[in-house]
Amino acid sequence: MTLLKGEIWDILGYLQGQLGIKVILGVYVLFLLPILSLKAQNQLVPIELMVWNSASASLQLDEFAQNLDDLLNDYGYTLNLTFELTGLNDKWVLDVTIPTDWRLYIPHERAAPLQRLSPVLYSWHDAQDTFAVASYEAIAAILLYGEGVCVEDMNSPLLRDAFFQANCALLAGEFDDAIRLLEAQNSSSDVATAANLAWSYWQQGQTDQAFSLIQTMQARFSSQPYELSILLATQAQLYALTFDYDAAVMAIDEAISAYHQLPYVAYNPSHMAELYTLRGQMVLLLYEWDAVLSNYNAALSIAPAYAPAYFHRGVLFYTMGPREKALEDFLRYLSLSPSGFWAQQAMDYTQRIEAELQALDE
Repeated sequence: MTLLKGEIWDILGYLQGQLGIKVILGVYVLFLLPILSLKAQNQLVPIELMVWNSASASLQLDEFAQNLDDLLNDYGYTLNLTFELTGLNDKWVLDVTIPTDWRLYIPHERAAPLQRLSPVLYSWHDAQDTFAVASYEAIAAILLYGEGVCVEDMNSPLLRDAFFQANCALLAGEFDDAIRLLEAQNSSSDVATAANLAWSYWQQGQTDQAFSLIQTMQARFSSQPYELSILLATQAQLYALTFDYDAAVMAIDEAISAYHQLPYVAYNPSHMAELYTLRGQMVLLLYEWDAVLSNYNAALSIAPAYAPAYFHRGVLFYTMGPREKALEDFLRYLSLSPSGFWAQQAMDYTQRIEAELQALDE
């Protein structure tokens, strides 16, 4: 039997929910990495990339695609060039408008390798949307990192950044190395570095150090509402990991309050929707079903196109019983984010619900 990539991450997600992150890391390193290696030998997994302005840049697409595909093939992946303008948040976009300044845009909803370990972690620097790339190897290395594959034999900008080196160490389960790299960078860190370092401390049993770091960073960013809200959200998730759910809800309330202080011109509805969705997940741990639904509804009233809230509300509806409402939310998620982080699970739920509804009609 060949396990597909989506099925493997579904297994990891199930184990995380049932047994915790430390167990799934062991399963990932000891058992699933070999499976992934076998998968690479049997089939190539596509990575979708849109090339923007290729005609005006006189780019030879056939040559470009072949060179990049050859690099990806060595790691079990293949290039899928697309020219569809829909779903841009879910796919890599390479802007070649300026021949000497190619820009590779990150699909945050799709390329989130560290979030497969824990939602606390950041795969990219905070607010990072793009890379300047100057070679096929640089493009291939970044695309592969987005799939959770770190390579050292390519000319990659990731190799020159301790944050990404630390993330690769986390993906490999090398927590001491990750802590060393993140600590070296943390004196002038962004909030993503701090969040990943705090989680790494917690993973190694250094809980007090994890909370101390986050509180220190909160003081440093106390006058910056966006960064402060991220740090408070990280604190909430750390509280949840230590089973202090009441403190987790209080911390996420502080995050929402902090972000409300941002000037209107800088306000991002999607970030506020993310905070309310996270609050719903925190309240869910207290089994307050109506409050959970209220938070998901609030998220979608703020940002109707925020796809993750539809997925989580769909799971809630499915758990509570209303299959038709759950199906509607899963389909809405898939329409907004067809290749998103929860896409495979949304498709599984959709098929399951359709089968259940069909059985009721018979």
